[in-house]
Amino acid sequence: GECIRHMDNQITKIPANTQRTSRILVVDDDTMTRNLMYHLLKRYYIVDSVSNGKTALEALEEIEYDLVLTDIMMPGINGLQLLGHIRAQEKFADLPIILITAMGSTDDVVNGLKMGANDYIVKPADTEIVLARVRNQITMKRLVDENKRTANELAELNSLRADMFHIAA
Repeated sequence: GECIRHMDNQITKIPANTQRTSRILVVDDDTMTRNLMYHLLKRYYIVDSVSNGKTALEALEEIEYDLVLTDIMMPGINGLQLLGHIRAQEKFADLPIILITAMGSTDDVVNGLKMGANDYIVKPADTEIVLARVRNQITMKRLVDENKRTANELAELNSLRADMFHIAA
């Protein structure tokens, strides 16, 4: 299938000591929506965009994303099926997913949220709403990642201490 992958090399060159720029995957079969989302988000994030669910799943296997923004209505694997595939994998448990939906498809949104979507955006999307909702999910993801790192460091320190003093951890 046709796969447009927007890669903005300017953003990718990040000095090693700064916080990693968050990376977003936009999934939409509509070229206009994809381009709109890309240009809106690329000022703040690294953005890859693909035109279908199958390519999205392939991209997720290759690259670590901080957020997936997916249209619900797509040929082949639709947005809800894509959501199901992602949520079925343990490694993507904390990956935020925002659904893009057409006006009036409330059932899809409700199903999506029940299936583990984090939020949704209604098309035609207001740019400020898109940015705010994306920012919220990215911020929460950073906090979750930070908590995991801290918990792992504590666990390591505890096992080191146990080793030093021959205590059962």
